[in-house]
Amino acid sequence: MLHELRVRDFALIDRLTVGFGPGLNAITGETGSGKSLIVTALELLGGARPRGGVGIWVRAGAERAVLEASFDVPRPTDPTHAAVSAWFERHLPELDGERWSEDGELLVVRVLDGGGRSRARVQGLSVTVAALGELVRELLEVNGQFEQRAVNEPTRQTAWFDEIADRRAADTATGRTVRKGSDPGGSSIADALTVYVAAREDWLGRRAERLALEERARERDGRATFLRIALEELEALDPRGGEGSELRRERELLRQSEQVVGDLGATAGALSEGEDPLISQVAVVADRVARWANAADPLHQVAESLSTGLLHLEDAAARLVSFLGGVESDPQRLEQVEVRLAALERAARRHGLDVDRLALHVEALRTEADELDDLDGARERLRRDESVALARVEDAARELTERRRERAGTLTEMVQPLLDRLGLAQARLDVCFTERGAVGGAVGGALGGGDDAEDGEADGARRFGPTGVEDVTLSWSPNPGEPARPLAHIASGGEAARVFLALRCAATGAVFGEAPRAAGPRRSTGAEPDLDTASLRTHTLVFDEVDAAVGGRLAPKVAECLAALARGGQVLTVTHQPAIAARADRHLAVVKRTRDGRTSAQAVVLEGSARLSEIAAMVGGSGRSATARAEAERLLACGGVRRARAGTEEARGGAPHGVASQSAANRTAANQTGASTGDASAPAEALRSGRRPAKTATRPADANANSNGGGRSTSAQDGTRPKTGSPALDPASASASTAPVPTRAPSPRASTARRGSRPSSRKSA
Repeated sequence: MLHELRVRDFALIDRLTVGFGPGLNAITGETGSGKSLIVTALELLGGARPRGGVGIWVRAGAERAVLEASFDVPRPTDPTHAAVSAWFERHLPELDGERWSEDGELLVVRVLDGGGRSRARVQGLSVTVAALGELVRELLEVNGQFEQRAVNEPTRQTAWFDEIADRRAADTATGRTVRKGSDPGGSSIADALTVYVAAREDWLGRRAERLALEERARERDGRATFLRIALEELEALDPRGGEGSELRRERELLRQSEQVVGDLGATAGALSEGEDPLISQVAVVADRVARWANAADPLHQVAESLSTGLLHLEDAAARLVSFLGGVESDPQRLEQVEVRLAALERAARRHGLDVDRLALHVEALRTEADELDDLDGARERLRRDESVALARVEDAARELTERRRERAGTLTEMVQPLLDRLGLAQARLDVCFTERGAVGGAVGGALGGGDDAEDGEADGARRFGPTGVEDVTLSWSPNPGEPARPLAHIASGGEAARVFLALRCAATGAVFGEAPRAAGPRRSTGAEPDLDTASLRTHTLVFDEVDAAVGGRLAPKVAECLAALARGGQVLTVTHQPAIAARADRHLAVVKRTRDGRTSAQAVVLEGSARLSEIAAMVGGSGRSATARAEAERLLACGGVRRARAGTEEARGGAPHGVASQSAANRTAANQTGASTGDASAPAEALRSGRRPAKTATRPADANANSNGGGRSTSAQDGTRPKTGSPALDPASASASTAPVPTRAPSPRASTARRGSRPSSRKSA
């Protein structure tokens, strides 16, 4: 679960801390106030590329933007825990095993530099941005406005079908209430897809190898002629490895022979010839020291050094004399060396090589010539290998198709009751499978030849797509008696948004409300699920204005859908609908404020009269009319009853993963605290008017609560952070605003001493 988000110098945000709790968290505010910046920050933590580049998201005048999020560690029974542990084994092995979870929280940071660079950290250690995104996506699913529109894309429709169909199989395996006889049995679609993808990648690799060989075969005649001419030239030249370097050194000596003989001859004479050569002088000195060598150990060592040096001098003199005996001015040899070197250099330039590598190049050309001679045999071997690989792809594709078609009605069975509850009782959502191409064309193209080979190759590549040989298309009939057509072609914005929500509920197993009974005959889906709506996997869902195309009449139904998704887990939603805000377990308002000529976005937690005023403003303009306030009171009362009913059902059925009971406790405490606020001014309204918001206690009194001034969570100036928060950002700015962090139960692993054991993971960027 996402516990806290801290943002600094990001777009309109100066400094912002937002605490989130279990259940449904609603984020409201006027258009342009910066609500979606919270979603964008979470998207960037999930590894998304900043739209327009990194630099434009850094607040004007700042060097960098810092995004930090603190997550609760998933329970060991949650599949997410295993996925996160596997991530640490791959990317941060120094924290593998259970060391990453010792503190009871998981801290992730992304830094956007004004210069365009982006950096990331997990638990205080540097990782790549891609690795950060991989981890955060295990904990958080962001459904931005683009993802909601993607409900019309065939690739997304296929992925959602597979996910929902596997969800039904998982429900059956765990004993969840499903339609009798609807269990398709067998392994999951995901397993079949994994086998298919591996087989397809192997086939594509072998296919690419064969196509490259086919291209070489078409160029064989010209290439063979080139190889024959090149080998004739180079074999006649017969280069040796390193020959170029040897010839260059010899040429230099021959060109400078007179100077070399003069200089080195004088040196040799000084060493060993003349009346008083250097070697003789050293010998006399060595003899003098040797006579006294036994008098003291240091003298013995000096005598040995002089004796050794004398031997080296004599050897050097002998080598110089020997070398000079072979050096003489030889114009004929110099000409031979220059002619040979010029021939080697011309050949090296023609082949784009260094002279010393010509010998290796000759061997490579001989090998290629031999391969061309055996090209037909190699092509036949590759065709046989590709045929075997293609057969595996076809088998895997056939298995994948069978599993999908066995479960063709699963999506309709699971989604239709949800659509009924979202006000689409008369509509029908069906699944159609669209084949990518004919089997014969793909196989013939992959293995055959002739005039149709090129077309066949394209058919084969098109048929075996990344997700199988068929696409899942959602067809939509909005009214009885009308033929079903592709959802992307005829669904309105509001219909598409509700279909999207229904698909997400079906994928997570969430159900809600009572199905309306439509007039006239109604098909029985047999999928009236129970109230245990928690997902097998708990993670945070984020929605950005999923209700944008939904009117006020249907907003309560959308609110119930979001609440069902949040039951036993956590949902964050940006909304303009008062019904959704009233249904939320936690309500945050984002406002813009201008101070000293700078605009910044701030957030406050709303409770009591402050929340009533905000919802009344959402209902009708200023929110001061009696009608608007009465409607806001009705919505809040209705939302409270539904939350209480959901809490009772969760308590009766047992909250999955132990999350719902914590949510209910937090809600009870929040209601008690909110009641104590009386008629205090609404923080959101105060901020809009330029006043400092009243400090409102938002947490129950707790000996372990780290509160400061009515629930405003702060951090020490030295960069440390409170136990319930992520690393501190400097709170010195007068425009800073903090949405208090809900109290969470300490991890059984966590202790104060251990929290101080890894200071590197506590520092703010």
